[in-house]
Parts: sequence; structure tokens; C-alpha cells
Amino acid sequence: MEFLKLLIPFLIIFSSYGEDFLSSLPLTYKDCNIKKNHIILSKNDLAIMKSHLSQSISSGIFKKYDLSCGKTKYDGYILSDKIRTHYQTILFLLDNNKIQDLVLLDFTEPVQYRAPSKWLEKFKHIDFKKNYTIDALSGATLTRQSTIKLLKQAFYLEKI
Repeated sequence: MEFLKLLIPFLIIFSSYGEDFLSSLPLTYKDCNIKKNHIILSKNDLAIMKSHLSQSISSGIFKKYDLSCGKTKYDGYILSDKIRTHYQTILFLLDNNKIQDLVLLDFTEPVQYRAPSKWLEKFKHIDFKKNYTIDALSGATLTRQSTIKLLKQAFYLEKI
């Protein structure tokens, strides 16, 4: 049983979206040099993160990508969250404490719960050092909450 506890995090690390990441990037970033990293939080650091964000987080392993696009550098985070019974996976690209881009990589809830692209565009250029507000999303309240939860995780990971 102990072996499985050790094996599961490694399976998560090498699971989906590692290779699909490049195909999911907007064309703006296709010519960037990309380095894949992982952030692995200790139990204590994960507890601090959970407490700081006031949210549950299922794993202390996070996928991070460093993008070098000429003189500009971006940090990319691929984060997943369970909405109702299924997951959404979002790529956040951060630069200068702001979201430069956000890409919905996977959404397995029914389509009527999926956030419209125009609503997701509102997240671009949010500065995590300032207060921000995100409009309500009629018919997809849980999707909105999940997206904001993932946004807060990306901002937190950017600070550590």
C-alpha cells in the first residue's frame, strides 16, 4: 500500500497534458523555448497553501512550464479542478504578476456548464497584486467558482 502512495504522484506527473501542452498553446507562443518543471509541495507547504487560499487542494504536485519568447518570459501552470463530478483543466500563462493568457485545455462536465470564451477573456491581464472582480456566470456558477479557485492557485504558485 505504501508503494502505491509513492507511485500515484509520479503517475500524476507523467499523465495527460504534458505532450498536449504544445498543441494547446495559442500561436503567439509557438516559437517560444519551453522548459517543463514540476512544483512538489511538502505536506506542510500544501497545508499552508490550503490555509492561505481557504480551499481544498487534492495534490501538492503542480505542472509548471517556463516559456522564453525572445526577451519576454512567461510562467505557465496547468491546473485541474473538479467542478461537480468531472474536471476542467486550464493553462494559465503569467508575466509580470498578470495573466497574459488562459487556455481551457479540457472540460468534461456537460457543455451547458462550460464557460463562454468571452467570459474567459475577462481574466486576461488581471494583476494578482491588486484586488480584482470577476463577473458572475449565469448557468455555470460552479464553473466560475472552479476557474477562480484555479486562478488563485496559479497566483499563489507564482509567489513561491
